[in-house]
Amino acid sequence: MIGFFFHYHVTSFYKLEPCVASLDQLFLDPNDPKKYSGPMPHHIDALLQLASGLEYIHSKNLVHGDIQPENVLISVDSACKEETTLKWANFELTRNVSERGKGKTHQLGGNNAWLAPELQLTRKRKKDVEENSYKETAKSDVFAQGLVFGTLFLNGEHLYGSMEKEKEISQNIIEGNPINMQKIDGKLRDCYENDLLKKMLENDPGKRMTSTQVVDQLKSIKDQIAGKEKELLELCGRDNRLDLTENIKKLIQFGINLNAKDDGGRNALHLMCRNYSSPKLTDAIKLLIENKIDVNAKDNDGLNAIHYLCRYHSSQNLIKAIEILIHFGIDAKATTNDGSNALHYLFRYNASPNLSDAANILTELGLDLMTEDEIGWDAFYYLLNKDKKEMKIWFDRGAVLGQGGYGTVFKGKFGGRDVAVKRIQLHHVDQREEDAMLKLDHPNIVKLFHCESDDNFMYYAMELCDASLDQLFLDPEDPRKYKGPMPRHIEVFHKLASGLEHIHSKKLIYRGIKPSNILISATPARRHIEVTLKWCDFGLAKSVNEKGLHSWSGVKGTRTWYAPEVLKKLIYREKAEQEEFWGTVQSDVFVLGLVFGYLFLKGEHLYGSSEKEIHKNIIEKNPVNMQKINGELRKYYEDDLLRKMLEDDPRKRITSKEVVKQLESINNKLTEKEEELRRLCFRDSSSGLIEKINDLIQLGIDMALQSLSFRSGGLRSRSCSRVSSLSDFARRSERRSERALEKSALPPTLLTEKEEELRQLCERDSSSGLIEKINDLIQLGIDVNAKDKYGRNALHLLCRFNSSSDLRDSIQILIKHGINANEKTNDGCNTLHLLCQNHSTSNFIDAIQILIQQGIDVKEKDKNGRNALFFLIRNSSMDKHLKANVFRFLIRHGIQVHSENEESCNLYQDFFKENDNWGKICFDFLVEEGIRFGWHDACEHCQQILSIKERPRLRLQHHQMFSSCYLVFNSLMEEWAKSTQKSGESELDIKNPTEWLREKAEQYHQSETEKRYKEDFEFMAEVSEQVKDGSNSGYFNCDNYERYLRSMYSIAEMTGSKESMGQILLFYLLPFDFPIYYGNKKESDIKRAKIEWDRTLFSWAHTETDEYYGKYLKEDANEGFFLPKEFKHKCHGEL
Repeated sequence: MIGFFFHYHVTSFYKLEPCVASLDQLFLDPNDPKKYSGPMPHHIDALLQLASGLEYIHSKNLVHGDIQPENVLISVDSACKEETTLKWANFELTRNVSERGKGKTHQLGGNNAWLAPELQLTRKRKKDVEENSYKETAKSDVFAQGLVFGTLFLNGEHLYGSMEKEKEISQNIIEGNPINMQKIDGKLRDCYENDLLKKMLENDPGKRMTSTQVVDQLKSIKDQIAGKEKELLELCGRDNRLDLTENIKKLIQFGINLNAKDDGGRNALHLMCRNYSSPKLTDAIKLLIENKIDVNAKDNDGLNAIHYLCRYHSSQNLIKAIEILIHFGIDAKATTNDGSNALHYLFRYNASPNLSDAANILTELGLDLMTEDEIGWDAFYYLLNKDKKEMKIWFDRGAVLGQGGYGTVFKGKFGGRDVAVKRIQLHHVDQREEDAMLKLDHPNIVKLFHCESDDNFMYYAMELCDASLDQLFLDPEDPRKYKGPMPRHIEVFHKLASGLEHIHSKKLIYRGIKPSNILISATPARRHIEVTLKWCDFGLAKSVNEKGLHSWSGVKGTRTWYAPEVLKKLIYREKAEQEEFWGTVQSDVFVLGLVFGYLFLKGEHLYGSSEKEIHKNIIEKNPVNMQKINGELRKYYEDDLLRKMLEDDPRKRITSKEVVKQLESINNKLTEKEEELRRLCFRDSSSGLIEKINDLIQLGIDMALQSLSFRSGGLRSRSCSRVSSLSDFARRSERRSERALEKSALPPTLLTEKEEELRQLCERDSSSGLIEKINDLIQLGIDVNAKDKYGRNALHLLCRFNSSSDLRDSIQILIKHGINANEKTNDGCNTLHLLCQNHSTSNFIDAIQILIQQGIDVKEKDKNGRNALFFLIRNSSMDKHLKANVFRFLIRHGIQVHSENEESCNLYQDFFKENDNWGKICFDFLVEEGIRFGWHDACEHCQQILSIKERPRLRLQHHQMFSSCYLVFNSLMEEWAKSTQKSGESELDIKNPTEWLREKAEQYHQSETEKRYKEDFEFMAEVSEQVKDGSNSGYFNCDNYERYLRSMYSIAEMTGSKESMGQILLFYLLPFDFPIYYGNKKESDIKRAKIEWDRTLFSWAHTETDEYYGKYLKEDANEGFFLPKEFKHKCHGEL
């Protein structure tokens, strides 16, 4: 057996790949049904693919031995038809060679037309080469590869003659006479002949290039071609009145890739249609298209060539250019990323006198003048507004969010996101607002994305929020009232103070503090709604000096939200001795204190109700409503914070930075009180318990962080605030045992409420009492499968949001009581998708196993084509090591990694690049091969494999285990040989490593860890002896298979041999790390066969679309000449 080739441009040993044709079929007669007419890589890419594949084969100390076009397979990516790959195949004549490329062969394979001259001579003289040693055997492959390259350049002809005259070819090869070299196009020959082909076709193998040198030379040529491709793009990208067709022809003859693109995704045709204003435009377009440029290619913004013509071209030949593109098959109806079509671009930008003629052509093709783009505008709208300035900010005039003295705020869009658009008449614009917002970047300050103006207004695109703080305290019947969640007081205060501190740090004074300028942003997070408070409206902001002072040219701000030093100026027109004290950053701190009081008082002002009363009491230092704040709250906030913020003298007043620090101190005290409440609920059964609880609740402690347990009566309750007295506890406890009898007596309305309570419990409660609470609700007779408006049942919410250590048992409870584990949400997500989105707990895999046991389909996709792996990779809360293990677990259970969803594939690639590049190599192999592990439903190949009888099955499995160890061992030795040798260490002899491994084993004998390494090296030495004859697996002891793999993984990890680690973990150890229970051996033969096949999982993994795989594997098992006849270690008994 040759071994396992693990390379993009070499077909896999373990399974035939789904390739569409061989290279010789590319050159068949057009009428031949076997002719391949599909896509091909650009010639430089095709040559590089073949060269790198051969280099890889040689790097494994092997020669191919039968290089010719029919042994080159063409593989086309089913997901992306443009991804075409060439792969070497047919390794029947492949054999081992020495490090210098020498080797022995038992036969000379291949057609004479594809043999190197030294092999031609051998055949001609009819020498017996049974044991003859060829000094440069690998170089023979290089010569044959040069012949294949020539065939590509000559569209199927042979470099040395006609394929009908094989003797002529053979003679010309011997004489070094490539008679057809001159037929290669001149520019291509200049590029390849001297630097590559002649060196590959050198008659003396000693002077011939190596496969590595071929790869290096091709990379150099590719760089030269890339330079010419750049030259073409630059040529087409310039506005030029000259005829460029001759220059383009010269570049085309050089063999460049006409479909090369610039950073914006634009090819030569795009740039030509955008910039070239010569009357020769149509000739240049024809030239590019006739030379196979992709007429329908799109740039990064989704524009094709017709979009570019309609947007930029106003010359007389616009119509003819459009007609040429249509003639050559351009999709004239194509839309860009923002939903624009050719008509939108034509009417929006083009000033051509032929506008109506161009529009007629497009409408005749089916484009509709009334079709809207994603912004909601049709072609007519653009025509009417053509001369107006193009605006990047869009807003809905009917969606008014608010109005002020000088401006209006609308709901709108900017850059694809929803925004709030503030519109102000130009003569009322205060440049300070824009300047201030551009300086500020803080999570508690509304972000300014963009500002622009037209002839009448200035527009600001800002972060869109849900409400302002004053809407929190509107009448319940008022439709504007904010009814969403709010953080605790301490969190609100800290957010606002942090934002104000940032404003002051930028040398700005706000001057506009009031509840209506504090916005509430509620956004969905992983397990809850994330609520943030943000400062907005900086029209009154002004710069201050280094002391925090500014000059004041008139009192600003709303009349009830003033600091005393400002009020005195307003009311009494005072002339203070120090004018500078009228405007300090400390004025903002005083008003922030008023806002804190406003929150404590649920919408009331600390200093009164009417404007006159408020002014009077602020000046007289009399916060009349302070006493209305709860006593316990006041004790924590009044002296330590509020009094210091409301200090009359701004010079003695606390700073915004000190406010933040003081709030952090208060929060620490409240945290202690939360712990006190938990202890109270658990231990205190006294009559004063309710009063104590209420006192703690009124402090504003967090009741949602932990469920609270009450020992009284054995009851567990989610919220103390729901219970009014201990007698309630007792009554509820006594009735607990009666609930099962009362199930059917619950009215439908109450049942619906309880079903909602179950969903909320599963979503939010991660406490240790979760299972008991779920049981309590289920005993009421509720429908566990009831869903919310998003189609989510309790299990969905549990899997999406809950991080309880009881997650596994909670899932089992719900399933036990009839919940459907396979149910989907409105978005098409199943429980596995939701579980993978958020969870990071140690029992994660246990939870997945439960779902799999319930028949969950691991390869199921949501409505956007995303499977569980997609959500797993995006799970930012999960430890990378755990994520990699879950990835392996899902692959083990047959999840599809070769997703048709491009976003998913990119995510998987990024995950491996960032975390385990060795894993990426293995992952890429699975993707390219289309492999999915495990047994497939209704799969003919699986049925064939399972029908193999016991004796041939065990022989084949034995050989597969041997093959796996052989490959891993040799791969590990090669990696080790390349690593730096330690000082004093004996040199590794890769041909005979057994003694070296035994020497290594003797070096480890002190600590327990070293003793384990000693055992691992000893087992590796054992493997070395058992696999040294790569063609005979009879000396292999497969009873130790798993132990051999684990020893090799341990040594690979110790030595940093990443590629070997990846192969062992992702391929060979999967069935041992994540076993599947098929039933014991007393059960059916099929189950017993699955258990035995499982050990060699990777060796028989296949796609469900293979045509012959199962048949071939069965034939190998029954007739395989390479299978052992005797077993030295009797690991299968007498077979």
